[in-house]
Amino acid sequence: MSDGIRIPALVCGVILIVFGLVSIFVLSAGDEKKIARCTEETKAVVVRVKEKGKAEDKSLEYTTDLVYTVDEQEYKIRYTLTEDLKMDTKVKMKYNPDDPSEYYIEGIDKTGGGHRVIGAVAIGAGLIVIAISGGVITTRTFG
Repeated sequence: MSDGIRIPALVCGVILIVFGLVSIFVLSAGDEKKIARCTEETKAVVVRVKEKGKAEDKSLEYTTDLVYTVDEQEYKIRYTLTEDLKMDTKVKMKYNPDDPSEYYIEGIDKTGGGHRVIGAVAIGAGLIVIAISGGVITTRTFG
């Protein structure tokens, strides 16, 4: 690999590794803290479902509005889901008693697991880019 490409490739690899570490440790920790704050339980009710996309090309999604009430205050939330939650379906959710607008619905909301997978993939890709750009892996390595 020429020196004109080697330095930018090394920088790209380092950026991927840093992104991966941030994703694993910072973003997933934020999700875990949010889940820890959401200790009270209530039910959200599906009040609107709008279908978009087509089942034939596997782009079918449902824009789903849910409503929940805490201390006589109503909160409305919207999700784009790949499954159809029927009208008036009740969904168990947890919310933060100090700030009821902060909520978490298990099975719908993403958790740190996704951040960890993305982080691991980014770190792996960064290591591969660094190995290739640093000359550790060359065309001579494979024959």
